[in-house]
Amino acid sequence: MTAKNFRIKNGLDIGDVANVITVSGGTATFTGTVASEGSQLGNVTVGASTDNTITTVSGDLIVDSFTGIVSVPDQLSVTNVLNVNTIGVLDSTAIDINSDVRVSGSLSAGGISITNGGIVSDSTGMTFNGARLQEVGTPVEPTDASTKGYVDDNTVQYINDLLNVDAQSADIQDGDILVAPVTDSSTAFGFTLASQITAGMRVPAGTTAQRPAIYEGMLRLNSETNKYEGSIDGNTVQEFLVSEIISNTDVDSAVEQVDSFSATIYRAAKYFYTIENSGAGEYQAGEIIVTHDGTTAYHSEYAKIHTGNNDLITFTTGLSGGSVILYGSAQTPNSVFKAKRISMEVA
Repeated sequence: MTAKNFRIKNGLDIGDVANVITVSGGTATFTGTVASEGSQLGNVTVGASTDNTITTVSGDLIVDSFTGIVSVPDQLSVTNVLNVNTIGVLDSTAIDINSDVRVSGSLSAGGISITNGGIVSDSTGMTFNGARLQEVGTPVEPTDASTKGYVDDNTVQYINDLLNVDAQSADIQDGDILVAPVTDSSTAFGFTLASQITAGMRVPAGTTAQRPAIYEGMLRLNSETNKYEGSIDGNTVQEFLVSEIISNTDVDSAVEQVDSFSATIYRAAKYFYTIENSGAGEYQAGEIIVTHDGTTAYHSEYAKIHTGNNDLITFTTGLSGGSVILYGSAQTPNSVFKAKRISMEVA
């Protein structure tokens, strides 16, 4: 059928063969149903591609192929494939899709293009669930710019089941671990690589009873003994022989305490000391070993050397209140005593 203008108010049955309806330069209006019988559908061609010919369908349009512009006032239902160059929605009407949309090529919406290669945006940022991602550089291994840029700018409060922390290779040092670089956790949070901070690294601390299961390479601070301890073989815990700094800057002639340590925890201690008295212009150095039997403390002073004729400080020991005490009495007032102490635990 070929016509310039026609209107069908009821129904048009093309038949069971592939027939053709052609409208050139006019308007075709179907208020009923355009359908075919059998397995073959007909074709509808309305004008040329440059014409403004419009087909208005208020009923059902069931054809094999259609060329032209279709105005659908209510609902467009496609049971197989809809191939169009442009879908236009007038006013505030929306296109609702209630099932999956599969795109074999690319899908463009505004400034966003979705292809098999990823999502591309020609704007400076995108928003995901209220979080804006913007000014992201091209992802380059191992940076992964989009992820790294977000993490760098946001607070990290919890890290669970962490296997690997990626950083630029130029920044990684052998043995790097994550540490908190701030000294006041109430004002800031964050983690960085140990080699990139100027503060200190904090190790686990606890009492002897709070020691974890022993494992090779364990390192902790024993808050009861104030000593670092760890395990090398994975079976025993050893105390690191770290000397403690002892200082008394004003030892006078009256006997006074210059140091003490727990008699319950330690059996003995060794002191390497220096004494200075700038007023007298004299100096002294030496070593002292102290031990105890739980009731009485004993000491021996040796390797003593001084620049004057007499000892600057006379040392004695005692045991009181569960502590071994090192006492000193200066021959010249205002003597400065400094020492490094190494302590040995009770067996």
